[in-house]
Amino acid sequence: MSIRFEWRGNPDTDNGIATYSTDTNTFDLWLPSIQHARQIEQALCIAYADGRRKGHREMMQAVTAAINETTKKL
Repeated sequence: MSIRFEWRGNPDTDNGIATYSTDTNTFDLWLPSIQHARQIEQALCIAYADGRRKGHREMMQAVTAAINETTKKL
């Protein structure tokens, strides 16, 4: 899953609709420029990547703990 971005409007003029999508959600925002839309896209991508890293780290900690508990019982 990732963040998808689409701009509806002329990139050279003010105002347009930015659409941000994931596999399950879509959000439309009316923004004053494509530059604002790109800044939001960048922030969303960074937040998504940070969330993935944290989730992966927590999953690996749980797997390691389960393996350690299993080996103690052997």
